[in-house]
Amino acid sequence: EHAVKRIFALRDIPSQGVRAGELGGCLENESNLSHEGDCWVGEKAYVCGKARVMEDACAKGFASVMDNAVLKGNATVKGFATIAENAVVEGYSAMDESAIVSGHARLDGFVAMSGQSIVTDGAVVDGASMVKDQAYIGGDARVTASLVRGSSCIEGNACVIDSVVQDRARLGGSAAVSKMTVGGDRLVGVEIVKPKPVREISVKQKETKRRERAEQRQSENSKLKR
Repeated sequence: EHAVKRIFALRDIPSQGVRAGELGGCLENESNLSHEGDCWVGEKAYVCGKARVMEDACAKGFASVMDNAVLKGNATVKGFATIAENAVVEGYSAMDESAIVSGHARLDGFVAMSGQSIVTDGAVVDGASMVKDQAYIGGDARVTASLVRGSSCIEGNACVIDSVVQDRARLGGSAAVSKMTVGGDRLVGVEIVKPKPVREISVKQKETKRRERAEQRQSENSKLKR
């Protein structure tokens, strides 16, 4: 568990709608919130570990920024969203609901994350992208100016540009998608391991087994008659 302390604003922060003296969220240590820029941690949010909120970024709602994560630029995290491990969320990115960014992942540009979506490992999402629902982006995938939704999964070294990935679609390997929609149960660049075929018993083998069972029953009947 982390021992945290509640903060309050030392000055007005008009860009965040905060007035001097207003109660803020909880920090584990003073370095969690930069004194430069207009960054702020709202009343129910918390920042712990070596995480940092800096520049003009804001953590509010019940959001959490932890470990070595960085929230900067004009980025916002709210709802129950979490930024953890060594992730970086910057630019004008906005996280809401129960979205998670972790690992060494990075959001930059005008990215919007919501739902229970996850961006992790070394994945990068940038441009005017939207990641929502239960979408998952991991590995070293790169997503730019795209919509990723549903239960879709993008991983490996996949690259998605100006596209829509939805439903239960899965992209992996070195798949490259540009200006297209990938949906349904489609697999792109993902190795499909086919189950080994079941060995069929030949007609002769079936007949042999049938004869053996018949002979066994006949032998058992003969013993009973004796």
